[in-house]
Amino acid sequence: MFYFGLPIDFFAKRLLKCNDFFEYRKKNLAFPYALALLLDYIPFVLRKIHHPLKKNRLIITDRYIYDIIVFLRYYDMYYPSIEKGFTNIVPKPDIVFLIDVPPKIAFDRKKEYTLEHRIKERALYLEYAKKLGFKIIDNTKPLIEVSQNILEEILKIVEL
Repeated sequence: MFYFGLPIDFFAKRLLKCNDFFEYRKKNLAFPYALALLLDYIPFVLRKIHHPLKKNRLIITDRYIYDIIVFLRYYDMYYPSIEKGFTNIVPKPDIVFLIDVPPKIAFDRKKEYTLEHRIKERALYLEYAKKLGFKIIDNTKPLIEVSQNILEEILKIVEL
């Protein structure tokens, strides 16, 4: 996971000799790792979000700070101060979509993670989505229907 171009995961695994993200917690390295992610994210936010917003540009991103927060929560590296740091440096989006799919379908589409991982990760995303009022989009429907649903939600808030 990296945004500015610094492969934080690569450096952390090599320098800290951690093979698994859960090891950071065991070695009391969870906070420094989470802080490194935050620091790496700042240049990305400045370059890709703050500067275009100053020019009154519409910004659509795939992945945002919420992915990092869910990642940190999943691997038991969550700290409220880190979340506050993330949410203080990035503008609050006008709208956030959670493209939701049942864990089994996600697992069948991409076997990068275990089914158990997908189940826990989805629960964290749904919890966060409900807490912050994300628009939850059912991605089990046909692509055209999902796309139309998203477009309708965007058009409600964007003046053309």
